[in-house]
Amino acid sequence: MVAARYSDIIINGGGRKFLMVRAESNKIGESRKVLLTQPALDAIEALREHCEGDELIPARHRNYYYDVIRRAAIAAGWNMDTHSVGLHTLRHSFCSHWANMPGIPLAWVRDWAGHSNLSITDRYVHADEDVMDSTLTKLGY
Repeated sequence: MVAARYSDIIINGGGRKFLMVRAESNKIGESRKVLLTQPALDAIEALREHCEGDELIPARHRNYYYDVIRRAAIAAGWNMDTHSVGLHTLRHSFCSHWANMPGIPLAWVRDWAGHSNLSITDRYVHADEDVMDSTLTKLGY
C-alpha cells in the first residue's frame, strides 16, 4: 500500500473502484485488487491535493503517516512496548473487524482484502463468546 500509485486505481464494470496492489510492492509477490470504499476514495482525494506525481503516499511523507497512526494507537491505549503499529496494522484491523461481523460472508472479506484464498482470511476470525451465545439463543439452544 505504501508504494501504491494513483494510476493503480481501477474501475470495474459495476462502477466499483479498486486499488491494484502490484506484485513488486507486496510480501506475497502477486498482484491483487483491493476494494476502495467511498471514505477511502475521499481520503485518497484529500491526499492528492497535497502531493505531486503519481504516488499515493510520497516517500518524503511516509514517516508523517506512521507517526499519525502511532499517536492514534497510543491515544487508544495501545502499549507500544508490546505492540508495534503501522499502516499494515490498519489492514489487520479492517480484516479482523469484517471477518468477525455477523452476516458478512468470509468470501467477501477475502475479496475486499485481496487475499488469494479463504485460508488466509480465516486467520482473522476470532471466536466471540457473546456473539456465539446470542446466536445460540436466537436458534433456541
